[in-house]
Amino acid sequence: MPPKKKSIETLRADQMAKDREADIVHLMHYVPPLIIGPFFWGLKCLITIFFGSLIMNVADTFCTAPLDTFMTLQLTSAYVFLFMWGWIIIGPVPCKKTKPIFILYGIYAFTQFVFGILGTIWYRMGRLECSESVPELTQLVLFEVIAFWLSCKLSFLLKCIQLDQLLVCILIRYCNDFVISITISIFANL
Repeated sequence: MPPKKKSIETLRADQMAKDREADIVHLMHYVPPLIIGPFFWGLKCLITIFFGSLIMNVADTFCTAPLDTFMTLQLTSAYVFLFMWGWIIIGPVPCKKTKPIFILYGIYAFTQFVFGILGTIWYRMGRLECSESVPELTQLVLFEVIAFWLSCKLSFLLKCIQLDQLLVCILIRYCNDFVISITISIFANL
């Protein structure tokens, strides 16, 4: 007697079980960096929201450099990040795939990169006169700029360790020198 062929439903169920098992392995690999990894950035966002809202609403924020605009951008991006991270962790619709998470984090990282570069430029433009007229705002912007450059440095370092490639390590060395020179020049001019 010839062997019985499996029905289409049984084949589909087997394929779905294999796909689900592959998804679980994929999620086990990516959950720590995607869910737990942004914890410290989440703390930075909470600090930004608390002190930024306090300074922007209570203290005087008029300065010739657009530091208040930068802080408004940082406050908005902090709220967006906490909303996005909260949605990923405890959202009403669970994330079953990592592709939307990568897309959200990629868009957020790009906008933070643009905001960080703008903040660095604006801080360098107005740090001397704004530190006299609005010292609280200037110190908060300095915190945001340093947090941006440190996060860039750490993300490059983690990528170097993860990839273990010589080219990335050389790039990190040059970026490291650049970040150190910017940090030293910022602190030297306080």
